[in-house]
Amino acid sequence: WTAGELAGLASDERAWDSVLARFEGYRETWRTRGFMAALDGLIHGEGVPERLRRGPEGERRLTNLMHLAELAQAASREQGGERSGAEGLSRWLAERRQPGSAEARGGEAALLRLESDEDLVRIVTFHKSKGLEYPVVFLPLPWSKGLAPDSRAPIAFHDREGLDACLDLGSLDQDAHRALWAEEDLAERLRLFYVAVTRAKHRCVIYWGAVNQSEGSAAAYLLHQGSDGEPAAARMSGLDEPALRADLTALALDLPDAIRVEDVAPEAPEALARPVPASPELKAAVFAGTIPDDWRLLSFSGLAKGSAAAREPERPDYDALPAAPEGEPPPIQTPESFVLPLAAAAQVEPVFRFPRGARAGHCLHDLFEHLDFRTAEGPMLRQAAESALARHGIEGHWTETLMELATRVLDTPLGPDGFRLRGIGPEDRRNELEFHFALGGFDPSALNRVLAARAIPAGDLESRPDPARLQGLMKGFMDLVVRRDGRYYILDYKSNHLGDSLDDYGPDGLARAMAQHGYHLQYLIYTVALHRYLQTRLPGYDPERHLGGVRYLFLRGMRPEEGDRRGVFQTRPGRGLILELERLFWLPWPSPVSG
Repeated sequence: WTAGELAGLASDERAWDSVLARFEGYRETWRTRGFMAALDGLIHGEGVPERLRRGPEGERRLTNLMHLAELAQAASREQGGERSGAEGLSRWLAERRQPGSAEARGGEAALLRLESDEDLVRIVTFHKSKGLEYPVVFLPLPWSKGLAPDSRAPIAFHDREGLDACLDLGSLDQDAHRALWAEEDLAERLRLFYVAVTRAKHRCVIYWGAVNQSEGSAAAYLLHQGSDGEPAAARMSGLDEPALRADLTALALDLPDAIRVEDVAPEAPEALARPVPASPELKAAVFAGTIPDDWRLLSFSGLAKGSAAAREPERPDYDALPAAPEGEPPPIQTPESFVLPLAAAAQVEPVFRFPRGARAGHCLHDLFEHLDFRTAEGPMLRQAAESALARHGIEGHWTETLMELATRVLDTPLGPDGFRLRGIGPEDRRNELEFHFALGGFDPSALNRVLAARAIPAGDLESRPDPARLQGLMKGFMDLVVRRDGRYYILDYKSNHLGDSLDDYGPDGLARAMAQHGYHLQYLIYTVALHRYLQTRLPGYDPERHLGGVRYLFLRGMRPEEGDRRGVFQTRPGRGLILELERLFWLPWPSPVSG
């Protein structure tokens, strides 16, 4: 697209929505059918071949694009599909674009391909050349002959009277039938020889001579047939090289404008020397600028854990396992890790014994994403719970527990005003809301100072290996955004297991979990993302009036009778903090010093 076309999208929302819809379709194709299907859809859906061919070296650019696509497709199938996703394959490409790296060399598969073979020599068989035409044709091996059938093998031939296809399995007329087979075989080889010779538009070069067994070939039949009807094979076997040449010369004399007989040159002739006009000495311009490589796709996890994690794909934040004491490795989470002695299990509520880990987190998020909050009860809720458990490979005996957990979450008040998920309809909610917002001159250490001044625990961002200013995009997923009474709320489901007692999900337990996993920084990033989105979509937007705050729902600890005192962390960042964070994420770069 031209710069003007891109700029035009800013003022044409319908066109922008159309672009988004197309690219959402390509991404969905990638997710369901793989990389090559998605790229093929994008290339044809956006008219890439036509546009590339109109530009300079269009064929070369298109060839390069398709070659890269093949390499990417091969990479996406390696290592158990780790590169099959967009983020993994993007990292693979970035590694190979680093100059001087072993990955950049890429081996023989990555060598530059020719954009077209239209002007090259093609080697084809007689059969495959039928119907084609070439400017010049060379027949280097016209003396091949047919293979005689095994004397013990059946003989296929056509009856001369009715032209019926026959197979002689051992009759008394076998010798006569073998002669018929040989005649048909010669006719087929003559037809193929005719096909080969007539492919040439300007010239056909045939190599001929006294080659071993060439007397049985189709060319011998045409070139050395005796005037008295003597078979070519018998006649040619008695001819020496001058006699063979005499037959060819006689044919050329009859057709002087069509045939010429020449000796094969023992060596290739020297290339035609062409005068080269003098030209000025050319020298490549020296690039003295710099190409910054600090643009990146950042996320909450990457910002909190360091630049190495920033290269990991950002996915919806599901379950988090308890952190191990400092200096100890985290526990290995296996099904046996969740088995309690029978006496202890009898005293623990089933929701606390519900499986933990990423699979369980996916299951719970999946359930709430597809539930209609207003009608999720009875048979409908049971069916949804059973389906979610089955999709994520969790035993069906947890159905009752999952139903009880979902009912509690939907009916628990999320604030003193009676706000409950049960009253939210599909038109007032957005699930798994993915966002990207621009970063420009973002300084993580400045963010750390702002949060520390407000006593907001978010981890030591200054200890990151790469504390320099960043630019690019901040990316993430919000589990749920709901609209209620004209206000917009950010909700995040947390299936973390904080303990086997309801008290573990009280204010102190939630405060520890929020600080331990850096969730304060997470909801602040989400708030800035929602703030920026509503600024562009909501007329008269005011953060004080339209932002209702954040609710982190620790699902295992939620009880309707406890209200928001158990399992519900809530906060509402103020207008001043939101605007300050927005400025931090988009600080202007220092102006260059003049003089």
